[in-house]
Amino acid sequence: MALLTITTIADEGTSVVYQAVSASDTIDVNSLGSYGMLLVKGGAASDTVTVVDSSKSGAGNPAVSDSKAVPATTGLEGFRIRRELADANGIVTVTNSAPTGVTAALIRLA
Repeated sequence: MALLTITTIADEGTSVVYQAVSASDTIDVNSLGSYGMLLVKGGAASDTVTVVDSSKSGAGNPAVSDSKAVPATTGLEGFRIRRELADANGIVTVTNSAPTGVTAALIRLA
């Protein structure tokens, strides 16, 4: 499990840094701020990306996490990262079903 590095976009023309992903990565929402996005580029195979929702429903049950398939090679999908998804420590977990060759950019809008 690796903590993803944040690219801050404060001006037009900021280069976005993509990084390799693993089967399970984490995001520190306290460092991400109010507006965050995860862009995921496809790799060797179709990858199902799940942004784990660590909150609870009104009845106290685990919330339903969002999943989306990112097509192999040319796929590009965006995921909004909200503070409400974080656990008690301010961490959001993102899992990848087929991380080989998949890269992601974690973006904070300043």
